[in-house]
Amino acid sequence: MSFLKELNPGLAVDIAICLIILFKLLQGRSEGAVRKLGRFAALLCAVFGAQYIKDAFSRTLADRFVQPFIYKKLAEQLDKLGLADAVESLTALFDTVKLPQFLRHSVADQVAGQAGGISQSAGTAVASASSIIAERVTGLVLLILSFAAIYIIVKLLFDGLLDPVFRRLPLVSQANSLLGAIFGGISGVLIAGILLAVAYKLVPSLSAGENSIFSPKTVDSTYVLKLYFRALPGIFS
Repeated sequence: MSFLKELNPGLAVDIAICLIILFKLLQGRSEGAVRKLGRFAALLCAVFGAQYIKDAFSRTLADRFVQPFIYKKLAEQLDKLGLADAVESLTALFDTVKLPQFLRHSVADQVAGQAGGISQSAGTAVASASSIIAERVTGLVLLILSFAAIYIIVKLLFDGLLDPVFRRLPLVSQANSLLGAIFGGISGVLIAGILLAVAYKLVPSLSAGENSIFSPKTVDSTYVLKLYFRALPGIFS
């Protein structure tokens, strides 16, 4: 216990970084390169595929299934409020239905930019708002669902079809494990770097004081941490 108390905080960070890299290296060796590549391929396919599906179908699905429901709810609230001014109506409606902040301002701004904005009637503004909200919500749901579906399908293809084939061939199996360890080690280096950057940027106290973890004095006394500081001066500065 006394050893831990006297341990240089910078060296403690070095040990933590090495443990992360070692863990990812061993994990990569166990999983193999095919599974590592499968995850990467699944991520790429999911990102681009989900975006394509969102752009291609969100407008159609929103107009057919979501917009009528949202318009009905907003129109009912508008009748209860009895407001005629477009901007005032939208503000009151958004407060009443508790529209999330990330939608509130962007929808109001977009409605204001359509057909004269403030000169619109309350009913027209509500129709425009319901159409925009429907498309945004539908797009978000499509993005999440399609991303998850594509990622799972592609990953299962690699894990269930390609990985077993590579593991049955002796030489290929060894290469698969070796490359998996290399990819795992690289991912460990990246993960450690991301964690360090987040801690450096979001926790100022770690850089305050002569003996803090990210102080020049502490970093200079380390072996691994200072490599990150030298390699990424734009982040750790």
